[in-house]
Amino acid sequence: MSKKVFVLMAVLAVLALVLAACGGQATPEPTKAPAEQPTKAPAE
Repeated sequence: MSKKVFVLMAVLAVLALVLAACGGQATPEPTKAPAEQPTKAPAE
C-alpha cells in the first residue's frame, strides 16, 4: 500500500472517530411542562 493511501485512510479514520464522538443524541427527548400547583388565597 502506498504512503498516500495509508495517510488518507488514517485521516478518514480519525475524522470518523471525531464526528462520532461529537455527535449528539439521535432523538432528543421533549421536555415536560412543570406540574401546576394549586394556589392559595392570600391571607387577610
